[in-house]
Amino acid sequence: CFGNASNGDKAGHIKDSVCRNNFFVSSNYDAMVEVSWAEDIKVYHNTVLKTGPKSRNNRGIRVINGCNNKNIEIANNIIAGAGIDLDVAKEHHNYTGPVDGFFTDPASGNLRLTAAAGAVINKGATISEVAEDFDFNVRDGQPDIGASEFGAKPKDSGKVASSSKPNKQTGATSSASSTSGTAAPQAVAPAKA
Repeated sequence: CFGNASNGDKAGHIKDSVCRNNFFVSSNYDAMVEVSWAEDIKVYHNTVLKTGPKSRNNRGIRVINGCNNKNIEIANNIIAGAGIDLDVAKEHHNYTGPVDGFFTDPASGNLRLTAAAGAVINKGATISEVAEDFDFNVRDGQPDIGASEFGAKPKDSGKVASSSKPNKQTGATSSASSTSGTAAPQAVAPAKA
């Protein structure tokens, strides 16, 4: 959430923020991305999957009406199983159609795109603030809609560095390894109903 819709103090709650490259999976929440009393907010390249029965309003992304929102942009998002309630937001290149076969393993929260996602592959707008995808892979000149860039190339070599160090007191050995670049984020499993 960006802001607090329950606090109607007319003051801005949040400013100059970006929500990008996230997988959102839920079976029971109304809106998985919500904006209220906010200014200069960008919601780019997210994948939102609602898996359960439709809720009262069934929104995946919601910009709350009457909360003095200013300069809100919603772009290049997949919103599946739910709708969008945008109020004053500028929106473009979002996809709300069917997603059968689009995702690698939606039951476990893995919303990486498959070859079956042709309706969103290479269909996004180029957004300079989002040069990489969910896995930190570089987006190409024709970005995909959603958090995952199908067929993207890793930004770095992915070489693994590792080391081990014996503990002088116990004799046990601890190991550590790291991948060059930044570790990839993990998908969040679907919420239980």
